[in-house]
Amino acid sequence: MVFNAIETIKKSMTAGTGCSALKYRTPSLLYTKPKIMIINPEPDELVQKFIYEYGIDKELIRIERTYFDEHFDFESVINM
Repeated sequence: MVFNAIETIKKSMTAGTGCSALKYRTPSLLYTKPKIMIINPEPDELVQKFIYEYGIDKELIRIERTYFDEHFDFESVINM
């Protein structure tokens, strides 16, 4: 599941880079980066991957060091 999320983000960050239509887009649309929430008790390796391989700033990554299961309270994380 984590691998699929990383691949999706990687594809979305590189999508359209060979397209000639990019010169018609505004710079703000070209350089936006997503805010990421990682829910994992041991997120260190995943955080390093986002920072060094995908170029996501550490300030854009939010970490919740807990397990994700059927009893996980999304409201508590979203309202943080």
